[in-house]
Amino acid sequence: MSAVNMLSGNTGEPRVSQEHPELFHYTSIRALEGILESNTLWATHVRYLNDSSEMTLLWPMIEERFKGYMENVVKPVIRDRPEMKDEIEAHGGIESIINGDAFIMVETMKDLLIGTSEKPGIAVPFIISFSTHEKEYIKRNGALSQWRGYGSGDNVMVEFNTSAIEELLKFEAQEFEYFSCPIVPAIYYNKDLDIASSFPRLFETMKEFILRMFHVHDEKYSDSDIHESINAMAMPLFLAVGKLKHEAFWEEYECRIIAGIPDERHRERYENDSGKEVSMKKVHYRKGLTGSIPYVKLFENLNHALPIKRIVVGPSRNQLANAEMVHNLVDRVGRNSDIEVECSDIPYVGST
Repeated sequence: MSAVNMLSGNTGEPRVSQEHPELFHYTSIRALEGILESNTLWATHVRYLNDSSEMTLLWPMIEERFKGYMENVVKPVIRDRPEMKDEIEAHGGIESIINGDAFIMVETMKDLLIGTSEKPGIAVPFIISFSTHEKEYIKRNGALSQWRGYGSGDNVMVEFNTSAIEELLKFEAQEFEYFSCPIVPAIYYNKDLDIASSFPRLFETMKEFILRMFHVHDEKYSDSDIHESINAMAMPLFLAVGKLKHEAFWEEYECRIIAGIPDERHRERYENDSGKEVSMKKVHYRKGLTGSIPYVKLFENLNHALPIKRIVVGPSRNQLANAEMVHNLVDRVGRNSDIEVECSDIPYVGST
């Protein structure tokens, strides 16, 4: 795989700002202080996100599709090659081969992208999430479901200018080596979701890979064609892994930055491909409830203020005190002097 440095325009994804001019990020006042002081946003390793299904939903669906595509390709090949019958039977029959190859292929794709403890991934997704609100009242005051979900009593909603975030991602990609770093809308999984229609490029490249793999002896395709097909799957696979979420989270109306971070151990490969020294993004670790959580700091040392338009202080019995604290934070470390601070109009209802 050649080293690539891509943004949403290269991945086939439309610019989010065309539909959502503002993005909303819910967080605590303590985390807001870190955002303002460091002028960065923290993207978390996909395995460590709050939604435990993030890394489990996609792979079984890919495996089932892979089996179906293999049947469509392999069975005609066998009909045309009766001499292969004995070899196939020796491996347990056609169904056994298809099931085994599908499992191996999915595990290979997962290891290639995410990596293992022994082998680093080429594009580990690190994610930071935003909400996209349509109704004006929710834009002004936040979503009640979000305040409840982040309800520790000192939370805020930070409003960002989307097109300015997209521009910062371009600067980021010029400074550091990314596999890709788009901002994209989440796709929510439910039983009626047509996975192939949701991620057409992924399944088109998968079909091409299977076709080439099982016709390689026809002299129509070479080994290099097969490797090309594997490479072609990497980008749409990366996007699918980063975009798919469980339907239980649909009320978040999420958009997310998916930062594809190559492991430091791939540095030599990237430098050989580009012919120059490259800057790799440093992975940091913070304490979590179950151990250390890997994350990266986006927009670090770019000398561009984060495009924060407004900070809304959430409903709380201490809302006015929290608002004063946020005002003081903005005055002390806010790099954008035009940031507005407001209180949500949503009434606070405490527990009895």
